[in-house]
Amino acid sequence: MKTSIKDNVREFSSDALEQGGYLYTVTDRISTNFSNDRTTKAIRDIYDFRGKRVLDVGCGDGFFTQTLVNFGASEVVAIDPAENAIEVAKKREIPNVQFVVGDLYDLTESDYGRFDAVCLRGVIHHLPDPQLACKVVSRLADNVVGMEPNGLNIILKVIEKVSEYHRTHEEQSYLFNTVEKWFNEAGAQTERMQYMNLVPIFSPDWFAKSLKVIEPVVESVPVVSSLSCGQFVFNFKVD
Repeated sequence: MKTSIKDNVREFSSDALEQGGYLYTVTDRISTNFSNDRTTKAIRDIYDFRGKRVLDVGCGDGFFTQTLVNFGASEVVAIDPAENAIEVAKKREIPNVQFVVGDLYDLTESDYGRFDAVCLRGVIHHLPDPQLACKVVSRLADNVVGMEPNGLNIILKVIEKVSEYHRTHEEQSYLFNTVEKWFNEAGAQTERMQYMNLVPIFSPDWFAKSLKVIEPVVESVPVVSSLSCGQFVFNFKVD
């Protein structure tokens, strides 16, 4: 199965070569750390990775692959089409992790066997055919766990249009209902989901600190969280 690689793969590969990793993993910026940490905790809480065999799709420079091992995953196969990013990832020498350059659209169960879970951390919105991707990964595991930018967030939609980084990396947020529909059509049902994370990843420090204070309250109110939070996490159970 072949699907064309988007230009953003070259952008990410270039980022890894020039910076030794991705912009949001090699920085000490407060907003980025707040955002990354909140997402990591949300993914940890939405699925029990302990003792599980996991496929990490779109692993990039491997920074977040480490968190899957920290969660207790027994084995991780981590795949990404950006060659330079995989080279950075391999240098991390994470135990029980195999880093592979590859295209998720080409994956079949015969390649690495079946997994307990596929992790898609901020991957779907970068893909040339997200609907097909949902179908492919649903064939490979019992659960699909991940995070996506929240397409209901108006500020996020504006950032996608005006931010040079978002444009060159082809950021495109979707509604949860859209992602859910793709997985339902692939034979997977929603186990859990949550709108979360109020802090924009590249926002000024003062703004990030202010939002972090009210983040728990905003996340706890259903309608407010769906319109205000920047991301949602999900766990789809494959039938």
